[in-house]
Amino acid sequence: MLALVALGVGWIGLGGIVQSFEVRGVRGSRLDLWRDMLPMVPRFPVFGNGWNAFATAYPWYQTVWKTEWIGEAHNDYLQALFDGGVVGLALVCGLLALVFRAAFARARRSLVDLGLLGALLGLALHELVDFGGQIPANAATGIALAGAVLDVWQADADGAYEAQLEVDEARLRAKYRAREDGTYCIRSIVPLGYAIPMDGPVGDLIARTDISNFRPSHIHFLLEEDGYERLVTHLFAEGTDHLEDDVVFGTKAELVTPFVHHEPGPAPDGTTVDVPFVTAHYDFVLQPTPA
Repeated sequence: MLALVALGVGWIGLGGIVQSFEVRGVRGSRLDLWRDMLPMVPRFPVFGNGWNAFATAYPWYQTVWKTEWIGEAHNDYLQALFDGGVVGLALVCGLLALVFRAAFARARRSLVDLGLLGALLGLALHELVDFGGQIPANAATGIALAGAVLDVWQADADGAYEAQLEVDEARLRAKYRAREDGTYCIRSIVPLGYAIPMDGPVGDLIARTDISNFRPSHIHFLLEEDGYERLVTHLFAEGTDHLEDDVVFGTKAELVTPFVHHEPGPAPDGTTVDVPFVTAHYDFVLQPTPA
């Protein structure tokens, strides 16, 4: 094992290793970020601050990369300690130990399994300076779809959609393409719930029942990519009204997403926002087209 580490140092060079602790294009290094994290961990040392809480909590302690949105700790083990406390870190390390034990047992059988063991070791080491372990859980069985099309639309502050208004331009609707790593970042207004029109046959039908005529706040998505089935869905803001009595029965627990409130500061798109804002995170999964 030590021989492999020495070989890696010789191949990459000390300069390359040092650069791994730097982040290109921003002021400050990973070491600075980890130093910022030190006061965060003791708050809830045993069970942590909550999984995926880092992005929300870090801006309160941030002293470096002030113009950057930092969503991950660039060290999966430190982030596990922050999110899950000592218990969470122990679980992560225990799981890794089980995986490596099984991989090591198989590595004695063939060169292919030995190569897989090396790949796992490389991933585990890489997580010391990045967040490979923070990829979506489905990445273990899927791939990121670079360039996938996202068609997004929503109602305005009055509950009206573009098609209901006399406008000649796109209004709260746009198409985006996923980035090379399959991620996307969309900036819009916070969606609001609304009442459906009650002046037609649908209104007459609803009026004859005890069904609410309201929809909870939501944003629509249509996703397309060659070789995959089209996905049409929408996401609902957690805690919004009428989640339990949506007039079109469109809500599902899997589609209810936390909208996290933030004070003015760096936003996920790299800009700085001078008013309070909210963020929401969701991983869409596309199914391959049947052969």
